[in-house]
Amino acid sequence: MNPLSKRLCEMFKKDGEGRINFRSFARGLSVLGERAPQEVRIPALFQIYDYDGDGFITADDIKTVLSMATGKELSEADIEDLVRQTIEATDKDMDGKISLGDFQQISIPWGSFTVPIRKSARESYFLKLQIEEEKKNQIPPPF
Repeated sequence: MNPLSKRLCEMFKKDGEGRINFRSFARGLSVLGERAPQEVRIPALFQIYDYDGDGFITADDIKTVLSMATGKELSEADIEDLVRQTIEATDKDMDGKISLGDFQQISIPWGSFTVPIRKSARESYFLKLQIEEEKKNQIPPPF
């Protein structure tokens, strides 16, 4: 299981009991889909790294996400070095943190941050879920 999947799930809208419904799950993943425009995908990726949700990616945010993604593969010194290099390369206004504006200026092939799904597989999966949802929401006969 991808260690960042927990982070993605934290970002999805939840119901009153803290559960993610299918609609929220599908919408949440759709922003990372290959058809999502960059103006939707980039802020979603920014949100993944803005771990504390303060509107900036700080050294602590990067350290948290890197630790989640790499586990024990990198030493603390390696992580600190990557954090420093990331801030130096990305922080355009030199305020020690990465804003959404800074993040949007990174020259990364944003298309590599997509979730490709074959159309036929996607259609059959969504059809199955739609049928299950309809069955669940049907009112049973009164007798």
